[in-house]
Amino acid sequence: MMIIGIISDIHGNLPALETALEEVRARGAEKVIGLGDWVGYGPFPGAVIDRLRREEADRDMVCIRGNYDEKVLEARRDPAAFDGRLKPGKWAVLNWTRKHISDDQAAWLDSLPDSLDMTPVPGCRMQVYHGSPEGNEGRMYPSITREALKSMTAEPFPEILVVGHTHVPFVKTIDGCMIVNGGSAGQPVDGDPRPMFAQITVTENAPPAAAIIRFQYPMDELLRGLHASGLPRWLIRDFQTGTKRK
Repeated sequence: MMIIGIISDIHGNLPALETALEEVRARGAEKVIGLGDWVGYGPFPGAVIDRLRREEADRDMVCIRGNYDEKVLEARRDPAAFDGRLKPGKWAVLNWTRKHISDDQAAWLDSLPDSLDMTPVPGCRMQVYHGSPEGNEGRMYPSITREALKSMTAEPFPEILVVGHTHVPFVKTIDGCMIVNGGSAGQPVDGDPRPMFAQITVTENAPPAAAIIRFQYPMDELLRGLHASGLPRWLIRDFQTGTKRK
């Protein structure tokens, strides 16, 4: 048997990341998988990257890159390419974030893979994406059907398909494929400010199981960082209420 922790969409929220890592380990996770969107919106992008790099080096954790991570890398290379593409508030967040990670930290983001294909126990294939098998901007929701799944990935389906990106957590099984969206461990958007992660249990010769786990974290540390950062003030309300400005 193996217990796997799934952490996704931290978005620069260092206190939430640190708490999530503590929680998944306390619940027995032998491996932790990070689904990307490590930066953006929160005030600690560089510190989040540094913590993840230590976690990868010292513990059994592996990370992939998310769509916002890619957007930050693109904005660092060519900020003019975003002229007129984003609303002013969205650009303010992206522009701030690109300026607050170092070249070395950006290189780590750029080195991350887009997906993972692994076998945690014999006979159990697990595919991991930030968005969906269609790419980092792809979206999978609880309403996913067999037809939609078939259009995204080839049959036979993997035993486990892990995704993030939407910040909407769910566990759903279709034709023996357990789809797990771990939600957001840093920036919930469903009206509950508590972040969440997924815990997957895999056992040889048995169907996998998964649960979504909410947790409390020291939000006051995040809010102090936001106040001091110069990021748009509306982000404070978003994190406090568990909502996201459209």
